[in-house]
Amino acid sequence: MAKFVFVNLPFQAHINPTLPVVQELVRRGDEVVYYLTAKYQQAIEATGARFCCYRSLLEQPGSDAQQESHPLALPMQMVDEACSVMGQILESVRAVEADCIVYNPLCLSGRFIAQMLQIPAVISRAFFVSHENNLRTYQFGERDPEVGKKIQASMQQLCTRYPIAPFNIMSMFFHKEPLNIVYIPRSFQPYGDSFGAEYLFVGPSIGMPCETEDFPFAQLGKAPLVYITSGTIFNHNPDFFKMCFDAFADQPFQVVMTTGRLSKPLDLGPIPDNFLVCSYVPQFEVLQRASLCIHHGGMATIMDCISLGIPMVAIPQAANQQPMARRVAETGLGVFLEKESVTAESLRSAAIHCLEDPTVRLNLQRMQEEARCAGGFKAATDGLQRFVGELR
Repeated sequence: MAKFVFVNLPFQAHINPTLPVVQELVRRGDEVVYYLTAKYQQAIEATGARFCCYRSLLEQPGSDAQQESHPLALPMQMVDEACSVMGQILESVRAVEADCIVYNPLCLSGRFIAQMLQIPAVISRAFFVSHENNLRTYQFGERDPEVGKKIQASMQQLCTRYPIAPFNIMSMFFHKEPLNIVYIPRSFQPYGDSFGAEYLFVGPSIGMPCETEDFPFAQLGKAPLVYITSGTIFNHNPDFFKMCFDAFADQPFQVVMTTGRLSKPLDLGPIPDNFLVCSYVPQFEVLQRASLCIHHGGMATIMDCISLGIPMVAIPQAANQQPMARRVAETGLGVFLEKESVTAESLRSAAIHCLEDPTVRLNLQRMQEEARCAGGFKAATDGLQRFVGELR
């Protein structure tokens, strides 16, 4: 029996792929201790893992990670988050005496605790692996010298408080471990063939969701179903939702649209008869009935669609969603639209194209088969057990 410690950020899209992996590790007899915020305790304990709680700066009201703000806000918050979380969990992780730490690449607390305690580590990645061809994207200091100085100050504080060698903020994106599990198909990864055997592309890791909730499945009819989501963060956009009304109100579709759980209800006006608008939708279950998904370019939604062979119209709502949304079009799995220029007419045209173009269907079938063969959560579990076994 091996002992695994998982350390993650309180972002649902990064947590969901790990849950079936953790459940499978426990089923095979391994011990898992999972560090996360209280919001996810029930989901973690449902896997059979032992839950350990920490408080996150990222869940505080006004956190830059929860809004579309300065493009460099997230890297700076990750450093501050690490400084806060490490003080809460370091001694607890030490007491576990784990064989392996599994962490999200943005979760610097997991990375540095593994280094300090000299515990073998694995990266668990729910988004693209950064490639040197995209290096210019991460030249933070050159893009904004003042923000660069703030990031350097935060890193200096972290390195002063803990025995951590000075590091470049770009390592948050380019750092790798001896094993790096990537929950996407290799051919969906840009420059996928350039990554070595230390990168295990397992495809969508789909099993138990973070949460479930009652949903009116009885209201779903026989008309082709279109599912629309803007994700869980950048969804305070009534104009977009109203545009979707204009695009599909007179079309022979049933539309399920989620607005997300917002602090204030949106004023959307009259809702067309063929629309079912909900604050929460059990996405994978609804997609199993869908003919098309219109989404924000989030990797979790893309992987759900690939797993089920669902064509996509991707309309990114934030800068960090652009690469994933563009990749949908590059791989022929659907259409990419810019949120600034999309209209009801162009959205409707893109939807009809995705539904009727046989090339989109063929590309989806190929990617779906690659995802199936990659092995998903079972391949990830095999990789973790093999990694620990080779260390003994």
